[in-house]
Amino acid sequence: MRRTAIKHLSEHFGDTPMSKIAKMDVEKFVQDRLDSGMAAASVNRCRSVLSSIFTKGQDWGLCDNNPVRGATRLKENNMSPRPLTPEEEQRLLAVLPDHVMPIVTLALHTGLRRGN
Repeated sequence: MRRTAIKHLSEHFGDTPMSKIAKMDVEKFVQDRLDSGMAAASVNRCRSVLSSIFTKGQDWGLCDNNPVRGATRLKENNMSPRPLTPEEEQRLLAVLPDHVMPIVTLALHTGLRRGN
């Protein structure tokens, strides 16, 4: 995730010096990411990476403050997906083509997610 966050931060801030980035710029980054369809949790991870960069920049004397500290942190939806009921599982398996059945069965019994 850190590599992806840095990619998004680089795309947005480019070669802007740390000393020129203000709280308003961080808020704009957050809003731009939300407008592009990024999930609040992912935006918060990018925000955390940016904050870490500024903290390290302060340690190294590259900047005086951390504008991320004052920027809004987004509320995240922390609901976990619920497992299928046995009836839902049976209905799903009944309509699957044979070649997909082993993959779905594995996913159902191991908790795989779409990204896996």
